[in-house]
Amino acid sequence: MAAVEIAENIAGDERACHLELREGADPSAYASLANGLVGLTAQPADWFEAETLAGTPSVTDVIQLRDGDADLHLGLTRNVRAFFQGNRFLVASLLRQVMTLVTDDGPVVDLYAGGGLFGLGLLARGMEDVTLVEGDPVSGADLQANVDPYRPRVRVERSSVETFLATRRSLRPTTVIVDPPRTGLSRDAVAGIIAMTPARLVYVSCDVATLARDARALIDGGYTLGSMTALDLFPNTAHVETVAAFTR
Repeated sequence: MAAVEIAENIAGDERACHLELREGADPSAYASLANGLVGLTAQPADWFEAETLAGTPSVTDVIQLRDGDADLHLGLTRNVRAFFQGNRFLVASLLRQVMTLVTDDGPVVDLYAGGGLFGLGLLARGMEDVTLVEGDPVSGADLQANVDPYRPRVRVERSSVETFLATRRSLRPTTVIVDPPRTGLSRDAVAGIIAMTPARLVYVSCDVATLARDARALIDGGYTLGSMTALDLFPNTAHVETVAAFTR
């Protein structure tokens, strides 16, 4: 076995597992590990697709938030191989922080949308025009399913962020949300966001070094850093999740 991926939902009552196996391995030899899981998949390194050994390799979250006088309930289903925030105890706090920074009703573009956590949270609040962009095939499939309750107020673009920005130059959202991988924004992504001229950019970062690098580029491009909030999603480590708000 080369690697194990585990997904646990926020309630802690669903767990799914995916096994990355070495070349030549027989996935069926690991079927007994499915005990206690909602789903188990395995993929040898020389296979093109994973084999489902038991159940369905996805978990479902229901995130509950208080928004003014309203109670919001956001449902998300995610495959074990899809990216999701690693600390289930602080997901609601992270979503709430991002949502408080989106104060206008204008169009929102959510880049690196994953399964839809931030963009769908805004739709659950009543936002009328949200575009979600996700290039990963696994997360993109989750996103496509999760947006169904919010049609026709939402658009899904299953492409890389760079491709989307290069082909949507006329789009003028009021707010852009980014939650890039630890490597941060590419140069093309930064240039594309600046060219889109959103009034507000909400940047969710899991690496302070790449956030600092990208903040320099955004400030040079005409933006001002208005606020920065740290959430300890990775306790007892040197890592921290940061939510930064930039205005043009």
